[in-house]
Amino acid sequence: MTRPTPPDFEPLGELRCHDAPPGREPGPALALFRGFGAEFVLVPGGEVELGWTEPRRSVYAGMPAHVVAGIEADLFGIRHPLEGHRRWLADAEASPDTDPMLLAWLRDRVAVLAAEPDADPELADAFTLDAYGARLAQNLSPARRAEIGPMLVERVPRPIGRRRLGTYDDATGEHTLDAEHARQALAAIERLGPIEGNGSARLVGVVELRRRPSGDLEVFWEEETTHPELVDALAADGFALPTEDEWEYLCGGGSRTLFRWGDADPGDTTYGYGSEPDVLIEPNRMGVQIAWDQFKQEVTADPALAKGGDGGGSLHDDVGWFHQTVPLSTFHRSWADPRLGENLATGYYVHRRIVRL
Repeated sequence: MTRPTPPDFEPLGELRCHDAPPGREPGPALALFRGFGAEFVLVPGGEVELGWTEPRRSVYAGMPAHVVAGIEADLFGIRHPLEGHRRWLADAEASPDTDPMLLAWLRDRVAVLAAEPDADPELADAFTLDAYGARLAQNLSPARRAEIGPMLVERVPRPIGRRRLGTYDDATGEHTLDAEHARQALAAIERLGPIEGNGSARLVGVVELRRRPSGDLEVFWEEETTHPELVDALAADGFALPTEDEWEYLCGGGSRTLFRWGDADPGDTTYGYGSEPDVLIEPNRMGVQIAWDQFKQEVTADPALAKGGDGGGSLHDDVGWFHQTVPLSTFHRSWADPRLGENLATGYYVHRRIVRL
């Protein structure tokens, strides 16, 4: 059956994608298009099951036993830090591949924690399996069935409010920056200081610099943008933001696993930080890059709700790998932070254009 070509889009053929980590079955054959400066896939619709939580059902129901055991171990380490670190040290000492620097750090921590072996009762009560599960359930969407229509979907989400200003040569100081923002951009560049030869730099919510093959820097300005402004700008070109139902379908494809890559322990999944390789950045079975970086929150049609990340907060809570990775769950909800106001051009939000067919 020949699919009609959407107006203003050039057909590029078909593709099949695996989900991360490698080894999963490929997804459906998807028609690939180019238009409006990006690649899009034509995603078929259907009736699907979405969400995770159900009344009178434990949030842990449906998770593999080894994942729940890992959560329990992490929570035990918070309630009983001395014993938790002793167990961690014993496992590390039993492995011939453990980094000597980690061993030294663990031994120092065990010595320090001997003076305060247990958390205070209030903190301990907050990190029982039941208490943690109750908080977790509040941030996962409810189980439901939804009818999803076919849509043309941008493969890679884009930053909100990012505008190219021109170039800057950090060797000579010469630039081709937009006159309206040149003074502010140059002040931000000065604040960033020297930049590595092949590197990039960013002043979050202000400016981003990328080294070009020619040796100078490409400069992008992050222009204040509200959710209504974003929606209006997209609508003017015939685009929309996905609803939560549509986003979960694009992420998990109707899979009943908590993560789009399946039931594997999140701690076993390579997460790229800085220059490390990152398997999660590869397209999922629906051919899109999605839920790959906790720092990136993808906005939806609901101005109060983002998906696919939490702004990086979970990475700094020191609770454990599951806690750090659960914002990448298909069903995780990141609620708008009132401290940020309405501006989405903070460096932590991205958006994806869709066309409902």
